[in-house]
Amino acid sequence: MTERSDALIVTIITPQGFCSSVEATAVQAKTELGRIEILRNHAPLIALLKPGKVKVTPVGKKKASEYIYVSGSGVIEVSDNKVNVLADNGFFGKDLDEETLRKTEKELRRKIQDHTAEKVNETLEALNEVSEKLKIAEEIKNESTQP
Repeated sequence: MTERSDALIVTIITPQGFCSSVEATAVQAKTELGRIEILRNHAPLIALLKPGKVKVTPVGKKKASEYIYVSGSGVIEVSDNKVNVLADNGFFGKDLDEETLRKTEKELRRKIQDHTAEKVNETLEALNEVSEKLKIAEEIKNESTQP
């Protein structure tokens, strides 16, 4: 990737091998200190990420068109127009299948109600993650229908 002088270089890396690198004009993320937006020439920064979506506006686009969901803990680092996101888990928002997520959520809720979940805490964690993914899928769908 040749670096443009007017772009941020955004790299997302997870231990599972998910990796994305894109030239962007803006990045938005939810951190422990609140929501942040990173533009070119942003001051150096290291912050803890909260689970949720990282919105990336690729060069040449007017609004965010790439959504990367980050679950679990993570760190965002900004330095010299480079944005590095290191996260426990992550994937593209466009890969979220709302129908499958709804079915999974329903099944996990049933297991909890019927007490068939052997490991209730793990099932609750899975339910929280599926619910968060579903929420993000709905947000992305709603944002894509807005002008």
